[in-house]
Amino acid sequence: MAAYGSTNLTVETRSPPRDQQKRPSITTHSPGATTIVYDEEAAPPPSPTDQAEARVMRRSLEANVVLTVAKVAVAFQSGSLAVLASLIDSALDLISQIVLFAASARRKDRDVEYPAGRARLEPVGVVVCAMLMGVGSVYVIITSTEQLTDIVKGKNVHVALDRINGTIMVLAIVWKALLYAWISKRHSALSASNPGVAAVALDHFNDVLSNLVAVIAAVLAAWYGLDAADPAGAIAISLYIAYSWLETSIEQVQHLVGRTADPEFLEELREAASTYSERMQCDIVRAYHFGPRYLVELEMVMESSTPLRVSHDLALDLQQKIEAFDDVERCFVHVDYDFRDVDEHDPASWSPKINADRKVPNLV
Repeated sequence: MAAYGSTNLTVETRSPPRDQQKRPSITTHSPGATTIVYDEEAAPPPSPTDQAEARVMRRSLEANVVLTVAKVAVAFQSGSLAVLASLIDSALDLISQIVLFAASARRKDRDVEYPAGRARLEPVGVVVCAMLMGVGSVYVIITSTEQLTDIVKGKNVHVALDRINGTIMVLAIVWKALLYAWISKRHSALSASNPGVAAVALDHFNDVLSNLVAVIAAVLAAWYGLDAADPAGAIAISLYIAYSWLETSIEQVQHLVGRTADPEFLEELREAASTYSERMQCDIVRAYHFGPRYLVELEMVMESSTPLRVSHDLALDLQQKIEAFDDVERCFVHVDYDFRDVDEHDPASWSPKINADRKVPNLV
């Protein structure tokens, strides 16, 4: 229990009885005390979007497991560095898929330590995946460069790719292409708003390209005697994968550190706030990334004589309307009685006159 001025704050965690329906977290108030109660098992039923995301993650995980096992056999039998690069890509894809799957499963969990949920777990997972891909790509590039050097010095390099192994690689290309097309066509909106699904779609597209290059490089080396084609193909695969994941990780880092929303979305928010009620005028609109979605701050102006009950209810209703936007994680509405040309979060920007005007008698 913590004390704030004359108010005591108590935080309690409890589990509902097994025979009762799970309830959301609740906050109770009593004179001089506030108790925040979190039901440990409380969780809303999965929405259609959550179910679609789970299907995408599950199908992708199944594909990565099967293809990783198959590529282990192909890489071992063929001795191809290009296939090895594709194998490392698939193995890291599998690890990344597990990371993203775990992040997706936990991002909406709320408890005492994470009262707003774990929405930023997914972009963190994407950044971790990018780091793993970078490490794997560097290893393949170093190994392939060493083999290219040996070829230049006249050392013979043997690559063997029979029809069975070639067929396995072609089937991998087809499978990944179908998964990518499925996500792009049926779940395009989900991919645009969910970094985990977007990362999985990027993984499938990269696998199509990497497997295609691996097959071409291995065929040229095994069937046509172009030994340098195999390590060159491995380097090309690794450079492309490293670049694509670097580009993705930069975008997710920007989301984590709170990059502002696009001007079009800010204008959409201002329009919604300005036309909400004749009793409120919109002063300031801020929206910035809070993980994959936005945190919105609205500063609204009302008459100074407006009753507290009215200002509260209008602000709460406006908050809920803004939070209904697909791209909004949370919205905070601040009600003022005048337009301000200062930053209210910066005490140094306040003049003594403004400070004096804002004092409310008898407020502790």
